[in-house]
Parts: sequence; structure tokens; C-alpha cells
Amino acid sequence: AYMQFDSLSGQGRFDFARERFLGIKTLQGVAQLKRQLLEALSHAGIAPPGLRSSYVESIGRQQGNDGVRAALGQRFQAPQELLCALLSAALFPQVAYLHAPNTKKGPCAAELVRLHIREPQGESSDPQTACIHPSSVNSSVGGADWRSTYLAFHECVRTTKVYVRDCTPVPPLGLLLFCGNDAHIAGPGVVEVDDWLRLKVSHGAAEMVVEMRRRVKGLMHVFVDKGDKALARGDEGCGLCPPELGVAIIELLRMRVEPERP
Repeated sequence: AYMQFDSLSGQGRFDFARERFLGIKTLQGVAQLKRQLLEALSHAGIAPPGLRSSYVESIGRQQGNDGVRAALGQRFQAPQELLCALLSAALFPQVAYLHAPNTKKGPCAAELVRLHIREPQGESSDPQTACIHPSSVNSSVGGADWRSTYLAFHECVRTTKVYVRDCTPVPPLGLLLFCGNDAHIAGPGVVEVDDWLRLKVSHGAAEMVVEMRRRVKGLMHVFVDKGDKALARGDEGCGLCPPELGVAIIELLRMRVEPERP
């Protein structure tokens, strides 16, 4: 919704928000947050150096958008799998498993879709059943139409039922690479995250995922360490991201895995 909003200009943006009952100030706030985040990433050396929020905003005014992609020179557009994987890391442990078995009449209808989520206090190993809130855009999606069996969600509410709101399908291997504090091999071809989330992959892939996670974690430590030293010197732009690692991670995110069933 935001990307479509950002592609419009002038009165078209206000009409788009009004017709879809979206908050115009919220959408404008997203643009501001994107520019501030880009400035922070630039200062830390993760994005190209010297990018200031005010400069990015001025570019956006000239081109009729938020200015972020224009400031980056359109050099790289992150695959959707990577963005969703990072979203799952940000929201973890708010992750759900999609339970939508086929019925005798065919694929599971949208109203029969259920989500298995972690018990809020984390005291029980048994999952809790939840429904997708009717206000969510995904509430009308049938069981056969989901592109992943795992979802990251923003909020869980309790009314007449337990409901999940603002949920997004996420690549299963993104959970293994980026989420939680620990991931280890818990059995033949089984990787476990934080002693509760289990996914089944081939034996060789399990070892590869754990090793890749270790390298990603190490790289983030390098980012933080070099970023701190660069800030102390007043430098910007460390240029640390090996392109080969990014390609390997994206290929992993596109692999298919199955949940480990009890």
C-alpha cells in the first residue's frame, strides 16, 4: 500500500488514502522514517556514505517520491524474500505456523484458516490457536493461496477469540538465519531456534544453515565494531557487505522447508 501511495503525487495521494481508509499522516510518517533510517545506515557504514535525511527528502521532492531509492541510485532492489526475512527477525518471536489442511470439498476456506502461535509467556511448549483478525488484508486468503506456511505478525489480541493482526508470510529459512538468540541442529535434518521453533531440512542443508547463521552473526559484530571505530574517528562508510554472502543468503531464503511435526 505504501509503495503505491509513494508512486502517486499531489491530490492523488490523498484520494488513494481516503478511498482505502488509510491514514495520510501515517503514510507520510513512513516516508520520514525511511529517510531517517537511511541516514542512520549511511552513518554506520552499511549504506553509501554522506546520505542525510534532508538531502534525501529534497531529492524526493524533485522526483515526486520519498527519495530513498533515488538517493541509492537504484543500484539494488532487495528481493521480497530478504525483506520478509528481516521483518520476521524484527518481530520475533511473534511468528505463527499456518494450519490450513485441505477438506473433502477442496482447499481450506479462508474462514477455516488457523494459526499456531507461541504461548505469550513462553511457559508451555504447546502452541496456541489463533485466527486472523477480520481487519487484516490477509483474512480473506484461502489456505491454498498462502506462499509460506510461516507468518510474522505485529499484534495478538484477545476478544471473543485469540486474533492475530498485521501478518505477513515469511520464508521459513529466514527464521533460521536471522531470528532468535540461538539455532542448533536438534536431530537428523532438524534445526531448532531458541528451543521451541523447529524446522526440517535435509541433513546437509541443516549444517549449511547453522554455519551461514554463524557467519551472518559474525558479520554483524564486525559492522558494529567497525561502525563504532568509524564514529570515533568521524568517518563514514565502511563498505563491509560481501556480495557473495548476500547472494548465498537469498538463495537459501528461496529454498523450501517443512515444519517439524511432533
